[in-house]
Amino acid sequence: MPPLKVAIIGAGPVGCILARLLFRGGVDVIVFEGEASFNFRDQGGTLDLHTTTGLLAMKEADLWQEFLEHARYEGQSMVIADKHCKAYLKRAPSGAADKLEERPEIDRVTLRRILLESLPADMIKWGHRLAEVDDNKVLHFMDGTTADGFDLIVGADGAWSKVRDFLDPHLKPQFAQVGMFAFKTENLKDTIPDAYRFVNHGSVFSHADGIRTSMQELGDGGLSMSVAFVTDSDKWMDPAWTLEEAQQEALKKLDGWASVYTEGIAKSESFMARSLYQLPVGSSWVHREGVTLAGDSAHLMTPFAGEGVNIGMEDARILATRILDVTKGDSNMTTLNEQVQVYEKLVCQGQNDTETDR
Repeated sequence: MPPLKVAIIGAGPVGCILARLLFRGGVDVIVFEGEASFNFRDQGGTLDLHTTTGLLAMKEADLWQEFLEHARYEGQSMVIADKHCKAYLKRAPSGAADKLEERPEIDRVTLRRILLESLPADMIKWGHRLAEVDDNKVLHFMDGTTADGFDLIVGADGAWSKVRDFLDPHLKPQFAQVGMFAFKTENLKDTIPDAYRFVNHGSVFSHADGIRTSMQELGDGGLSMSVAFVTDSDKWMDPAWTLEEAQQEALKKLDGWASVYTEGIAKSESFMARSLYQLPVGSSWVHREGVTLAGDSAHLMTPFAGEGVNIGMEDARILATRILDVTKGDSNMTTLNEQVQVYEKLVCQGQNDTETDR
């Protein structure tokens, strides 16, 4: 049979690792990304990859050595504390890269760069923001161009997935009634020495007064600090805040907290403000031949469980395995369709298990 032709919508970690796995298996892959370039916007903070999901996907993509060059096993250091810095749980870092249940940290921007650099440069079509998928499975982009002729379209286009809209226009993210500030500070060691010692190259999570904060050291020595809080409106950050306004509001919310927290805000140099959304627990979509979902498009959740990118990379690994099974011998579209249906059942079951365990 001729090589399968697969379109992936979204060049985030999930879309890129799926492209890498399929490309290595001889599948004709093209990735459409709405952003103009890799450096179009801030890529977020740090994340930990888990042994049986994210790390396994990196190994199967033959990117393990590249990952180890940037992985921070000392980043596994974790403290759960109160607002006065009293620690209730401490986890020491491990330096071994071969233990079970390791969860090394890596900056999101670095992970995405590793994945992008593993793909042919012309595989990613930057500046192609999807507007819709029509009933003939033609991709329509915001610039008026179109693309078609794909055996499979995979939506890895995130929370507000246009591919999900095609599969089920009624399946929409719900506001989780949580707002979040995310602040960044350069050179943590010199800028906030107390926080540098407290974070200890890893993460500190604190809960008090209806507020949840996280402090994480980045690979470049900076600090990523988030402040999450309950809010009734998903438009709480409108109109746009200045850095000074965001700092003032976050500091008000952390009134009475130890200075190690407030300095992380007061000395920050940039920020983002966002509302958190999630898909309904137990949700799924109606199967349609030739189109499927992966990552946040399939199972958007809030970031507090630390599972989002790991589950998404596991989606990619499972889907790639199913697709490549089709290419191993004589096959046809019915077989590809059957393999995708098996994948979707596994994804939805895994999503439900994760959400009910949170």
